[in-house]
Amino acid sequence: MRLCIRRYFQAQGLFSVPTKIIVIAAPFNALLNYLLGVYIILRLALYLTFDAVWGPEPIRLGFIGAPIATSVSTLLITISYVIYGVFMAPKTAWHPWTMKAFEDLGILVKLGLSGVAQLAAEVRTQSQNGESTGTH
Repeated sequence: MRLCIRRYFQAQGLFSVPTKIIVIAAPFNALLNYLLGVYIILRLALYLTFDAVWGPEPIRLGFIGAPIATSVSTLLITISYVIYGVFMAPKTAWHPWTMKAFEDLGILVKLGLSGVAQLAAEVRTQSQNGESTGTH
C-alpha cells in the first residue's frame, strides 16, 4: 500500500512528499533501533569477536528489536502518506469522478498480468538457484 500511495504522489507531480516524510521517519527509525536494542556482532579478527546490545535496559529487546523498529517505522510512513493524501494533497486527482475512469481497463489488466508473470519467473529462478546451491 505504501508503494501505491507513493506512486500516486508521483503521478500527481508531488515528488517531494515521499522525501519529506522519509526525512522525518528515518531518524525515528534510528531512534527506535537504538531504544529497542540493536544487537551487533563485530568480528574484528579470526578469534576476536565483540558483541554489543545498545539501548536502555528496561526496553532493550536485543535481536528482535530491529525488525520491530523497522515495522513501526514503515507503519508510520504509510499512515503519514495516507494523512497527507487525504488532508493536504490537492483534490484535482479526485474531482470530477466519472465513469470515464473505468474505460480502457483491458490495457491495465494486460500490464498487470505481464508483471505477475515476470515476478513468478523471478521467484522460480531464485528458487532454482537456491536448490542448485543447496541453500534452499
